Amino acid sequence: MPHISKQQVSENTKHLLERQFLAWIKEIAKNNQEKILRELLSPTEQVMLAKRLLAILMILENIPTHDISSVLRISPSTVARFELKVDNRKYVHTHKWLSDKRRKNILRSFTFLFELPFLARRNSLSQLIKQIDSL
Repeated sequence: MPHISKQQVSENTKHLLERQFLAWIKEIAKNNQEKILRELLSPTEQVMLAKRLLAILMILENIPTHDISSVLRISPSTVARFELKVDNRKYVHTHKWLSDKRRKNILRSFTFLFELPFLARRNSLSQLIKQIDSL
């Protein structure tokens, strides 16, 4: 979890910082986004954001809470909090962005990789190869 300073800023300063941050994000040229985000976000923060996005996407795909918790290694209560926010339409813009077909394919590939050890117990190698090819 990222460190949050105990020294609070005023609401006005907080809003100014948020607006400036969003303005900077908009300015980043597409070819520099990855480089800049890798410099600014720690590996832990990158994983945290990726897990949040995947949790939201999995919820939108109606994947059960327990499965999301197991795959992403987050607590069921964390998943439940995300589910509540999704139900209350707190992630409308994120949902729209995640609805892109390419992102759904990423989810399918990601969940398949986590299921692979379990599938290997039930399926032959040729069946697994067919499943991988169908992705």
